[in-house]
Amino acid sequence: MNDRHANDHWGQQPAPDSARGICFCLVYDLCCWLSTGRRAVPEELEEYTLGWLRAIDDPRRRMDRYVNPAVLNSWERALQPFFASGVALEPELGESGSFHDLGLRSGALPQSLLQHGIDPYTDSA
Repeated sequence: MNDRHANDHWGQQPAPDSARGICFCLVYDLCCWLSTGRRAVPEELEEYTLGWLRAIDDPRRRMDRYVNPAVLNSWERALQPFFASGVALEPELGESGSFHDLGLRSGALPQSLLQHGIDPYTDSA
């Protein structure tokens, strides 16, 4: 039985105002997955906009609800050596990251860019 959220529509682009929230959820869930952590998303984490997924303690299962299955399966295959090694990521994203919405004004497909460190939109080299 497929237990995906009833409103999933693969192939449809999200509304531009939801792109930032979805990107945050993806980065959060990826970091949790790579850290091998299993816990529900804390209620205090307001940026996690996919509220119906908060109670799921497995980040891989959370992503299964909103990431294209073919893409997620390819990531899992590619990351198998990482998981088999027993290594785990210990992310500390803090406030150093920044999101930029790209393509929203030009009529192109919405894209989001996540960067850590120097922000090319606000910092000069």
